[in-house]
Amino acid sequence: MKNGFITINLMPYREKQKANAVKKFAFLVGGFALGGLLLVGMVHGVMSFRIEEQKNRNNFITSENKKLDETIKSIAKLKEEIKLTLAKRKVVEQLQANRSDAINIVNTVANTIPEDTFLNSVKKEDENVTIIGQTYSNNKVSHYMVGLEESQIFKEPTLKEIKAKNIDNSALKNRNRAKEVKISEFSLVLKMERTDDEALSSNNKNNKKVNQ
Repeated sequence: MKNGFITINLMPYREKQKANAVKKFAFLVGGFALGGLLLVGMVHGVMSFRIEEQKNRNNFITSENKKLDETIKSIAKLKEEIKLTLAKRKVVEQLQANRSDAINIVNTVANTIPEDTFLNSVKKEDENVTIIGQTYSNNKVSHYMVGLEESQIFKEPTLKEIKAKNIDNSALKNRNRAKEVKISEFSLVLKMERTDDEALSSNNKNNKKVNQ
């Protein structure tokens, strides 16, 4: 007591209050820091899980793409084999058809050729047949065209070209004519006559080609 007043020392109380405040602040800071670390850890864990999951998906997609590529290659190889097989089959069919056509063409051309008419070449391209020859008379060419059309092997005979030419008769070994005579060189174009069954088969083949 001093001068009638009671003296109280508040320093220890204030220091205690200050210490308590510091402890509370430190606790709050530590709590926030711990909460932040936990939040960061959770976010990191979730992101790692999602990244790993996405990697698995990417690996799955890559694996399936490889399988799909192998399947596409197999299909392409199969298509190529089918194409090659069809090409071989077409060649065989053409050879068979050409063999039959060649026999018919040779027989018909030889059996219908008029007298004093000579052939230089007979050529077949697809359905067209070109005949090149020589004759002493233009009328022989007309008779030849009629005979070819009536043979039921050819149709639509067309005289592509005819021209006069002087030749040495000795080359034709005809002693009854003058040594040098005039002949006509001619070129005929004909189409192969097809039966209904052959035409239908040809149309079916063409339709198959279009569909492919």
